[in-house]
Amino acid sequence: MESYQGGLARDEAAETFNRKSQTITSNINKISQNVSSMSKMVNQLQTPQDSQELRNQLRQIQNYTQKLAKDTSTLLMELMKLPTDQPVHKLTRDRLSDEYMVTLNFFQVILFFQ
Repeated sequence: MESYQGGLARDEAAETFNRKSQTITSNINKISQNVSSMSKMVNQLQTPQDSQELRNQLRQIQNYTQKLAKDTSTLLMELMKLPTDQPVHKLTRDRLSDEYMVTLNFFQVILFFQ
């Protein structure tokens, strides 16, 4: 007999949780990589390495990262709403939320210094 949680079969809920958490993890890593790239670019502004191409690349990465951050925030909210009866899922949600907030703070710092 299949167990149900919030209308989803337990296996389906676990699969949805795993899929969303993997996507969030991937997005957080990409945001972090972009923040690192942006930091290097910001350090080149108003130096001999500064150019219109550099500024365009910086703007493109910034726009992409803002969209990625927004999408990740939405996914994280969806993940928080998923029913879980496994303690590991609660730990994963908390860890991802913390990692996202730290990464987002670094992104905001980079935006401030542009």
